[in-house]
Amino acid sequence: TQYFISGAYTNEEGPITIQDAPMIQGSTRLNLKQAVNDKLTVSMTSYFSDRDRSLYGEGGESYFLRRLTFLTAQANLLAEDPNEPGGYSHIGESIDVGNAAENPVNRLVNTDHTEDRSRFLGGFDATYSPFRWLKVIGNVSIDRIDIDESYYQRPGLSRLFKTVKTLGSMRQEDRLRQEFNASLTLAANRQFGDLTMRNRVRWLMETLDNSGSEVRVSELPVGGVHSLGVATGTPQINSYSESIRSEGLFLINQFTYKDKYVGDFLVRQDGSSLFGADERWQNYGRVSMAWRVAQEPWFNVDWIDELKPRFSIGTSGGRPRFDAQYQTYAISSGQLIPTTLGNKSLKPELATEQEIGIDMVIAQRLKIVASLVDMKVEDQLLLVPLPSSTGFESQWKNAGTIETDTWEVGIEALIVDRPGLQWTTRVNLDKSESIITELNTPSFEITTPGYSRARMMVQEGEKVGAFYGFQWLESCDGLKEGSSCDEFDVNDMGHLVYVGAGNSWKDGKAKDLWGTKGTVNGRTYDWGHPIRPDSDSPLIFTKLGDSQPDLNASLSQDIQWGNVGISFLLDGEWGASIYNFSHHWQSRDWHNKIADMRGVPDAEKKPISYFSALQYRNNANSFFAEDADYVKLREVSVRYIMYEDDLPDIVRRTGIKQATINLIGRNLKTWTDYLGFDPEVGTDTYGGSAVVGRVDEWAIPNYRSFGIDVEVVF
Repeated sequence: TQYFISGAYTNEEGPITIQDAPMIQGSTRLNLKQAVNDKLTVSMTSYFSDRDRSLYGEGGESYFLRRLTFLTAQANLLAEDPNEPGGYSHIGESIDVGNAAENPVNRLVNTDHTEDRSRFLGGFDATYSPFRWLKVIGNVSIDRIDIDESYYQRPGLSRLFKTVKTLGSMRQEDRLRQEFNASLTLAANRQFGDLTMRNRVRWLMETLDNSGSEVRVSELPVGGVHSLGVATGTPQINSYSESIRSEGLFLINQFTYKDKYVGDFLVRQDGSSLFGADERWQNYGRVSMAWRVAQEPWFNVDWIDELKPRFSIGTSGGRPRFDAQYQTYAISSGQLIPTTLGNKSLKPELATEQEIGIDMVIAQRLKIVASLVDMKVEDQLLLVPLPSSTGFESQWKNAGTIETDTWEVGIEALIVDRPGLQWTTRVNLDKSESIITELNTPSFEITTPGYSRARMMVQEGEKVGAFYGFQWLESCDGLKEGSSCDEFDVNDMGHLVYVGAGNSWKDGKAKDLWGTKGTVNGRTYDWGHPIRPDSDSPLIFTKLGDSQPDLNASLSQDIQWGNVGISFLLDGEWGASIYNFSHHWQSRDWHNKIADMRGVPDAEKKPISYFSALQYRNNANSFFAEDADYVKLREVSVRYIMYEDDLPDIVRRTGIKQATINLIGRNLKTWTDYLGFDPEVGTDTYGGSAVVGRVDEWAIPNYRSFGIDVEVVF
């Protein structure tokens, strides 16, 4: 009998210190393995974790950060309100605070938004070997996640410059996700001379059930009572239930000949209830080949220990979301409103990937892995807008093809290897470019209802994640035909501005020109202000940037000197763009830090109206499309290892073989010119992925953290 028992406890403070709401998680693991006889072995695995955390002000919760950045620096947010025990006061002076409707600290400390999440994973395996070369393997497993989320905001909170108090609100949400899987595998391993064959036949069954319910209430007559029943307002009740069933059959053959020629073949059939009714079953396959050239008798390069070119080609499928195939409606004022048209012919995306690469080991110290990958994703799943004549807003369709080219290089060098000292360096470089090569529907844009934040275009020939808007003029080429360039100048922000004959952009204060206007070729301009292109100009709607970097890179070092180990990781990204909507909206209310003219020479100072003009009614424009280049000190760790010989006798008698203490710091330093809090930002509002939707909308940044790990091996 073999067994493994482990436990872990985590207590992590949140990013907002005024809110005493740490993330606390405990987990335990128990694994057992029993040989019933020489042919039958059974095993059991189990894992349970429970996590409590505050959701307010964490992760995607942007309210606190958004409101905070709209307040003036002199606002005393921590001043207690003598007329409101436990609350925080108004700002105090009648100053323009833009969109800040209340003190965000007041709301923060008087709002509880918590999540209790528990997870259980269990599995049972049985392996029967009737012959030495044949195994029958059965597996069943379960993965259950229970989430209890609650929200409470006490009534009676003051709002800035408003006599109306908040009425208070509560929300209770319960979610359950349960997955049950079963598989049966027939495995045969045979050797015929120099040929080793490994064959698998596998059947897989998966079930996934999601369900949840939510109740929202408002108008709480008393504070401090966390009960839905005390609310006097009309409750809002919602629930959902989803069931997904999948089944698959795999045929796998792997072979090695003379330990030099390696092959891998797979044929697979998948069936899923997520596929449209007319496309329930799909077929996939894979072929992989490798050649260990350095093992050939004629290869006599002594300093090359491994030289392995390889090639593979395979297909797979990206599954639709649960509701994509169905016809959906919304309810408004008791009326059914058609929203999404169903599609019985909806198929999974078909991804075909080809990879060619080479692996090398040189002098047992240098390892190089290089790959070129070409991926073509056909039948792309897109939510396509429909003509109003259909009666529906949109429909999920297999409407496009995306082709992605990727190259990757990884280098690992063992710089020092001697008793008591090892030093390893790793460098990784990669680049991917994804382009929409086919679109079987008219071009369309992805945006957020109610705003023109970042207008992401989906059209043939365009990169995935490209966003559009208007380009502020940077040269006279964008002026109306016939306009004289003599009355314009380019300022220190790169903007073309009207200055009048004989003036420069630096003459605004010296000649008292700010606030004046001028007319050129029938168009009136504000002196010194950025110029928006004319409505018939190609710059009125042009590409501003895209979310795909030109290069990703990382550098890691690991040094082990006796019992002490030190490691660090640097990584970076170059060439991508971010649409900084956080700064965009702040410019509307005069709270963008770029408007701070302290320390700026008088000739270069600009009035607040200059930065308000850049905001231009929330319309996406070039000024807020920023470079996302950065380098991060991602992690530093210092560890001390006590091996068995280092442990006191009294400790060894307990069965402890090794103990390690590890101090870790993460996200320690970022080098970037990006004006937002963190260049690692995105939202899944655009295209369903934060990697594609590189839009900054007040998300809490990746904050610096420090931790200590203690590991004991028995």
